[in-house]
Amino acid sequence: MYIRLREAAIRIYTSNKYKRRGEVGEIALHAICREFFGTIPLAPRVFYLTSSNDVVKSFDLAHVRMVEGRSELWLGEAKFYEDSNAATKAAISSITEHIDLGFLRNQKLILGPQVSKSLPNYQEIRDILSIQTSLDELFDRAVFPVLVAGDSSATKKTKRVDDDYTAAIEAELAALYDLITKSGLMTKIRVMLIYLPLAEKSRLADAFDNRLKGLQP
Repeated sequence: MYIRLREAAIRIYTSNKYKRRGEVGEIALHAICREFFGTIPLAPRVFYLTSSNDVVKSFDLAHVRMVEGRSELWLGEAKFYEDSNAATKAAISSITEHIDLGFLRNQKLILGPQVSKSLPNYQEIRDILSIQTSLDELFDRAVFPVLVAGDSSATKKTKRVDDDYTAAIEAELAALYDLITKSGLMTKIRVMLIYLPLAEKSRLADAFDNRLKGLQP
């Protein structure tokens, strides 16, 4: 596993522009969906790469979740910014582009062949992603988690997790949720907003980059 981790670090993340890239947010979105919602990865993003170190142009997350025996597709977007409001607006723009009918048809062609036969409800998932299945059916089965990871004034100045901190974070989350509501996206699709408040985004980006560079020869 260590060797595979080193290979992934070399292939996916060899860049001096790490502060402008979003792998941290994508990994956080993956971990949160797995840990808190019990989703299962549908297709690893490495399959979408067109060249080494390319930034993948697709959904940031493609998972599946079983709810009462029925499959839900989780197609996510992650934004790792200093400004959480700007991150939310960028996520709205990305999701709006991603639910374009042409884009979704293309994604069905990409994702369909990647579905592992070991997944629960394999055939049902393949049917949802079939080019012959209507996009209305996909929308009916899809959840669009949106992760916003950015600087939080409440987190930056807090010394402990208490009721005041919780209230401040809830207020920040409500403001971001309001941006998504006003965009009109929630009238078209099921959006789940996930907020990851950071004391300082740049510190996490630096630590992430240093750890990955340490894995490379």
